[in-house]
Amino acid sequence: MAPKIVNKEEKARQILLAAIRVFAQNGLARTKMIDIARAAGVGKGTIYEYFRTKDDVIASAYRFILEDMENMFAAVLAGDNTADIQLERLIMVFLEQFSSERSAELTVMMDFWAEGIRTRDANLAEIVDMKELYNQYHQRLVALLEKGVRENVFHVPYAAAHASLIMAVFDGIMLQWVLDAERLDMPAITRRAIAILRDAIRK
Repeated sequence: MAPKIVNKEEKARQILLAAIRVFAQNGLARTKMIDIARAAGVGKGTIYEYFRTKDDVIASAYRFILEDMENMFAAVLAGDNTADIQLERLIMVFLEQFSSERSAELTVMMDFWAEGIRTRDANLAEIVDMKELYNQYHQRLVALLEKGVRENVFHVPYAAAHASLIMAVFDGIMLQWVLDAERLDMPAITRRAIAILRDAIRK
């Protein structure tokens, strides 16, 4: 019988998806490599064929989630839609993540943020640069708002300040969701977030 051919990229992806689920359930600090192996349905030794250490898994999971978010952001901003439509779709797509398969990714991102602040872990800081991530998304929101001003659909005298407020809304919803997801009516929150943010900056 011919030996089974293993797609290493797909295997690594499956392990990362399992790791993200475990990180979301247990937290970064409490998760062990054996937990990830069990969730992935592989032996602990198999994990080390793809990732040298737990920090390596964390770094890879972080990059995986970022790439997923980048793809989501790029899809929203693609095409010839005006800035007001793009902002509305961005809000909808982001808030839809709370009730989708990507909800585990949001939980892990919150844990990245919390662990970095709580522990001041130098190793984690090297792996996860949340300040740079925030700066990147802030710059993109500023660019979207400025586009709306040029299109004469937004009235935004201070684009940087408005971008910070929009990010604060997203962060606040994410924190409430982590603390008590069952209490939140996400469809209603999505509708109100779109209405409030749109009306606050519309020309």
